[in-house]
Amino acid sequence: MPLDHTKAALISLGAKLSDRFLYRLQLILDYLLVGQWTKQRGLKRDQCVYRRREQVWEVIVRQVTNRQVLYLEFGVWKGAATHWWSAHLRNPASILHGFDSFEGLPEHWRPAVPYGTFDVGGKIPKIDDPRVHFYKGWFNQTLPDYTLPPHEVLVVNMDADIYSSTKYVLDFLEAHIRPGTFIYFDEFASPQHELRAFDEFLTKTGAKVRIIAATPRFWEVAFEVL
Repeated sequence: MPLDHTKAALISLGAKLSDRFLYRLQLILDYLLVGQWTKQRGLKRDQCVYRRREQVWEVIVRQVTNRQVLYLEFGVWKGAATHWWSAHLRNPASILHGFDSFEGLPEHWRPAVPYGTFDVGGKIPKIDDPRVHFYKGWFNQTLPDYTLPPHEVLVVNMDADIYSSTKYVLDFLEAHIRPGTFIYFDEFASPQHELRAFDEFLTKTGAKVRIIAATPRFWEVAFEVL
């Protein structure tokens, strides 16, 4: 059958191609899938594009900076994002909680990002702000005993990269993600990871969202729950 011959030829061709070339092909497919996903979800993405992730964050901050914010960050690494949010959330009653093992990724993510990437040897960042507290450990170790403090608005910074971690967090926060919640993803244009977990969450809960800001490559995206 012609189709079988085509498939066999593609397999033979694949055996001759480099890992780098195949990865680039996968990236092209990923971006196509992201575009398809936004269309299927009825999301507009062209009117709110910014060059840097800090500009995406600023769109959220302009709406919440003086309110009592509960800022939850999943995937802290060296604390750069936490430091930024600490400086921009003005309300002294706001709370910033970061969750990370500080031992790197628990599993393989991408070809150049294997298990253990982002390991800082367990070292917790030091930020001079009494509102900031870090919870060290894997999410399934720290979150079961965590109770969300009182707050006016919830801002979630998802920087967990991989599907399993992102899904675990979204499942845990399901009852707390309500209209007015802001959710930011740092590696969203990865259909098998952050996007997949968020899509499953939206399907499961029936929640509706809008895109309020994103970078051109759509890795960094901020959503507001409607």
